[in-house]
Amino acid sequence: MQSWKKICIFCMFLLFFVSGASLALAQDKPQTSVLKKNFRILVLNSYHRTHPWTEAINQALQDTISAADFKVDWHFEYMDSKRFKPAAIFPFLEELYQKKYRDYHFNLIITTDNNALDFIIPRRQKLFPKVPIAFCGINDFTPDNIYGIKRITGVAEAADIKGTIELALKLQPNVKFVAVVCDNTPTGEAHQNVFRKIARNFAGQVEFIELFNKTLSELVVALKNLPDESVVFELSFYRDREGKSFSVQEQAALAIENSRFPVYTAWDFFLGLGVAGGVMVSGRTQGESVARLAMRILNGEEPGNIPVLTDNINVPMLDYNVIKKFHIPTSRIPAG
Repeated sequence: MQSWKKICIFCMFLLFFVSGASLALAQDKPQTSVLKKNFRILVLNSYHRTHPWTEAINQALQDTISAADFKVDWHFEYMDSKRFKPAAIFPFLEELYQKKYRDYHFNLIITTDNNALDFIIPRRQKLFPKVPIAFCGINDFTPDNIYGIKRITGVAEAADIKGTIELALKLQPNVKFVAVVCDNTPTGEAHQNVFRKIARNFAGQVEFIELFNKTLSELVVALKNLPDESVVFELSFYRDREGKSFSVQEQAALAIENSRFPVYTAWDFFLGLGVAGGVMVSGRTQGESVARLAMRILNGEEPGNIPVLTDNINVPMLDYNVIKKFHIPTSRIPAG
C-alpha cells in the first residue's frame, strides 16, 4: 500500500513538472497565431481608370501598404471627372455610393486629386460619417481647403511650374514667348491660379501667351501661329470649352503636332509622349506619401494631428531624343 502511494505521488510530481515546463516553453515561443486586423479602405479617384497619374498613385498605395504587412480590403472608385463635369455627375455618384456602401464600414477614405476631395467633404456626414480622410494630389492647396474639417490630413501636389519654366529658359536661352495651355476643369483652374502667381517672377524676361479655356479648333490655330522663339508649356487640356474630352496621349499629341517648338510640362506621365521634359511631379511619390500617412492613421494616430505634407520631391527629367530633335546642346542639360 505504501508503495502504491509512493507511485501516485511520483506520478503527480512528474505531471506537475511536465506541465510547468510546457507552460514555460509556450510563454517563450513567439505568438505567431494572433490574426492581424483587416482594414477596409475606400479610394475615391477623381479621374478614370487607365489615367497614368491615377494608376501610378494606386499602385504605389498598394505596394507601400502591402510591404508594411497591413491586411487591406481595397475598394477603388473612379469618378471620371476629367471627361464629365463634376456638377453633372456628382449627384449620381452620391446616390450610387449611398446605395452601394450602405452596409459597409470603412476604416479610411483616401482621395486622389481635387475633385474627389471636393466631392467627399460636403457629403462625408451623409455617406461615411466620422470616417477619417487622407488626400493626395491637391493642387493650389491652402489650409483654408480643410479649415474646420475634422479627422483629415493629406499630401499637397506642388507641381514645379516655376522650376519647369526656368529649365526651359536654361535649355533655350533665346526664348521670348511661353505659350501656356490649360483647360477650365477644376484642376485646370487651380493650375491657372498657381501659374499667374509665378508668372510675375519672369516679368521683363519672357512674355506669356495664355491659351486658356479654348475649343479644340481655337487651340490648334493658336499653336500653329505662335511667334518665333517660343516654347509651349502644357498644364492640362483634358476638356475643351465645348466639353470634348482628351486623354493624356491626345493632349500631348495636340501640342506636339501643332507646334513648331518644344513642349514642356511638370508631370511625369507626359514623359515619353514627345514632350521635351520639365521639373516633374510623380504620381508614384504622391501614392507612397499618402500611404505612409494612411498607415499612421490605421495604427491609431488622429488624422487632425498629422500635418499636411506640402513639400514634394520634384525631379528634372528630359527626353534625350526630343532634345536632339531641337538641336539643344547637351552642355545646357543640368547635372544628373
